[in-house]
Amino acid sequence: MRRTEIAQARLQNGQNQMPRKSKQESLKTRNKVLDSAERRFSEFGFAYTTLTQIAQDAGVTRGGVYTHFKNKSELFRAILERSLSPLAALIQKFEIHNSSDPLLEFRESLVECVRLVASNERVRRVLALLWNQPAPMERQECIDISHLAQISQIFSDMRLTLERARKIGKLPEKFDIDFAASMLQHIFIGLLRSLVALPRAFPTEPNLERTVSALFDMISCSKALLHPDGASLSHTALCG
Repeated sequence: MRRTEIAQARLQNGQNQMPRKSKQESLKTRNKVLDSAERRFSEFGFAYTTLTQIAQDAGVTRGGVYTHFKNKSELFRAILERSLSPLAALIQKFEIHNSSDPLLEFRESLVECVRLVASNERVRRVLALLWNQPAPMERQECIDISHLAQISQIFSDMRLTLERARKIGKLPEKFDIDFAASMLQHIFIGLLRSLVALPRAFPTEPNLERTVSALFDMISCSKALLHPDGASLSHTALCG
């Protein structure tokens, strides 16, 4: 009886392990397909890469690709999610609602984002892939419902940060929030694009933090960012 129980236990244990092994193999295949697609999209572009080419490069069947992704657009979105989710996570954790110094906290958040892009080659490669596609309409179809949409939250946070800072006296009363938020958005995107295109030419630690800090100092003390019809120079006489 004892031997029978042991045999049954071993058989049951083996049966329990089979789904786990299958799941691990499935995940391995999925990552191989993602790696292959990322390489081919980066080298040849989204529009000029086929699922058949991706399958051959990954060493799987075309059916193996369809097991995980129903089409090329879904595969593209999965690449974005895998590579850019760390960046989105940094943005999601940022909150300024109860901060005593929203500008300082937001500046630190942007420093973290820039530092991540500077240190992560995969993030840079996928951002380059995203920005350099030659077919914007086809690319837009892939992006609209992707994880990347969360990154746009950073620009909404910019405006909320400036509003909060003005409310508690960290910015002048007549500070033009809409204009400043738009300018910050374009400058920050420019910083990321420069970092992606020329990573070795971009300032390294500790100059990453210094670059972002200088940007915020210029914005918070700029007379050009006051409303044209406003003469208020509070915020310690505009950083004087």
